[in-house]
Amino acid sequence: MPQRIIFNEEEFAKNSLSATKTHIYTAQEAVIIAKYLSTQLPEHLIKPTLIHILSLTNPQFNPTTRWQLMNIALANAALPLRSHDPVPITQVDLELIRKIAATEDSQKILFTLLVIARFNRINLSVTTQPTRVYSDKRLRCNTPIAEVFRLAKVHKNKIKEVYSEFHKFPELLELLPGKKYDVKHILPFEPIPTDESILLVHDFDNLILYFKSLEDKTIRECRKCRHIFFSKDWRRSVCSNCQVAQKKIAFCSECGRIFERLKSNQTRCERCQKEVRKHKDSKLPTGTTG
Repeated sequence: MPQRIIFNEEEFAKNSLSATKTHIYTAQEAVIIAKYLSTQLPEHLIKPTLIHILSLTNPQFNPTTRWQLMNIALANAALPLRSHDPVPITQVDLELIRKIAATEDSQKILFTLLVIARFNRINLSVTTQPTRVYSDKRLRCNTPIAEVFRLAKVHKNKIKEVYSEFHKFPELLELLPGKKYDVKHILPFEPIPTDESILLVHDFDNLILYFKSLEDKTIRECRKCRHIFFSKDWRRSVCSNCQVAQKKIAFCSECGRIFERLKSNQTRCERCQKEVRKHKDSKLPTGTTG
């Protein structure tokens, strides 16, 4: 299974601290959480805190049976958190998508191919391989077809219908011999656009919502994590995940452990708060209460 593309690893880790939906974390996601914990906690607290977080959404999580995941996460905890540049989409891009693709499904697929290819060109080639020179100025996408359809939220039984449209434009595809739908896509878009962008894509998990947001004003982008969410309230600017993370989860100012806040101004976990109260009470004169 291809690795999940996470634009802002710090925001992902913060949201994981307060996640409530059932989710089994992959090694890639566990590494990101471990990297974030290493910036917030002393070394001896990283492992127990990581186990606690991985158990929040998966009560069956067992660090003994998942020892490989734990080893990978802890071995990479010292690496820096990464933040990828967003993918710009211009008006010219959208006009070309609508010109090539007539149906909604084929438009979704072409939009997805464009975002993946441009993400790779902007982030992977420029930031991680700055000395690499591209002799071919065309934009290419070699992502497996199944993954493209999954990201585009298009059912795989639509593959013949979608590619019957694309075959009208031979310059879009390079068919690999012996593999019916395993193709290299050559996209007729600018690798890095020079026009002003009308859309910046920050979230691959909800990729198609960006495409729909151009016409549907109830779809908006969270100002904290940049993820897309639905809201009919025009005043709302933060998604539900960030609201929960902001309200409930914090690191204790005394011991550094993670805890659930009961009040917005609470800075200590319950155990440390009791110790502080005991210490204050012991200093009070006999016969008085705190």
